[in-house]
Amino acid sequence: SGTGATGARLKEGSAINLSLSSLGNCIAALAHNAGSKKKKRVPYRDSVLTMLLKNSLGGNAKTIMIAAVSPASVNYDETLSTLKYADRAKQIKNTAVVNEDPNEKLIRNLRGEVEELRKMLAAAGLGDAGGAPNMDGLLEKEKEEMREKLEAEKAAEVARIKAEFEAKMKKEMEDQWAARLQETDSNNNQNMADLAAMGVVTTGVTEEMKEKANTVPHIVNLNEDKQLNAQIMYFFEPGRDTKFGRVDAEVEQDVKLRGLSIQKQHAYVTNDGAQCVL
Repeated sequence: SGTGATGARLKEGSAINLSLSSLGNCIAALAHNAGSKKKKRVPYRDSVLTMLLKNSLGGNAKTIMIAAVSPASVNYDETLSTLKYADRAKQIKNTAVVNEDPNEKLIRNLRGEVEELRKMLAAAGLGDAGGAPNMDGLLEKEKEEMREKLEAEKAAEVARIKAEFEAKMKKEMEDQWAARLQETDSNNNQNMADLAAMGVVTTGVTEEMKEKANTVPHIVNLNEDKQLNAQIMYFFEPGRDTKFGRVDAEVEQDVKLRGLSIQKQHAYVTNDGAQCVL
């Protein structure tokens, strides 16, 4: 250590130097952002010191930094480093504004105008007894009217935003519902077409199907519920093999079955036009 510190003092000095190094990185990033369009991330979270000085360095504030240097030649390196440090800090440009309520600022300006009017009336020899109006009363009335106007505008703006948000959400929900309904109908139609191509009827037994059932061998489903019973028909078309099996079979099955003891290729029915063979 250049200071000759040892033990706890040396650890304390190392911690201070680490915090100052983090502060230098923040100052360098802020100086770069002040003169460049491409912004860099400012590492405020690297140390407690930079977190405490976050608002002072890059926030809504004007900050003065005092750099201590030495004319001695033995401190040349430290002096040069400090001057570079201060030069980077000088490049930081903050635009500080007064944290003031717009209403309070307007009231303060109005009070200043009232005082100026009073001075002008006094200079003209009118004074308070010369019929000067009660400016405090007028000021309070204007203040109350301005507050009511701001509240009304705020309520109207909130109502407008709420109405727009509700209309937007309603339209999005309607669009999503219509898209899902269309997709469901399309999928159902495609499934029905696929089943019809395999000789399966799932839309209820119509007169046409009854006539077809008189000439083409077929099987129907059984269900305890009368409304679901005999609602699916599998036709064994002549000259075609109808395969029964599981979904994960190597060869795609015409009739897909699920349940215990069902084999991948469970069975098939051959219709040669004269008879059906299982």
